[in-house]
Amino acid sequence: MYTTVGRNQHTALLDTAAHITDLLNIDELMVNASQILDLITELAGKLDVHLAMEDEILYPKLLKQSDEKIQSITKDFIAEMGGIENAFHDYQKKWSNYSEIQNDPERFIKRTKAVFNVLAERIKKEEQIMYKIIDDLM
Repeated sequence: MYTTVGRNQHTALLDTAAHITDLLNIDELMVNASQILDLITELAGKLDVHLAMEDEILYPKLLKQSDEKIQSITKDFIAEMGGIENAFHDYQKKWSNYSEIQNDPERFIKRTKAVFNVLAERIKKEEQIMYKIIDDLM
């Protein structure tokens, strides 16, 4: 159950990031920076919902497992995600208005791709490691 919801959320996150990535060219940014900001806000909302579900449901359940390896992996995931979450919100704050984007579109594009790569890698890791643990427990 959880992994189905989590995987659906992952798909939604990656789809929104892909939509933004499709718009990452200088000409598009000069015309549609506000649309891109709206999409980034949408992505942030989806990420916040996903992280809340992990923090409130997934991690507490895994931390209660008697298997110390599962507890250790879970603690590592929690620590790593805190850094990723902070980096994403710092990115969102830095690029919070379209004039910032239009003043330095190359840097915005580079930073956006870097943040999205980190997010995609985390999702891949969750699905390969964390969700496998959950599926094995069910």
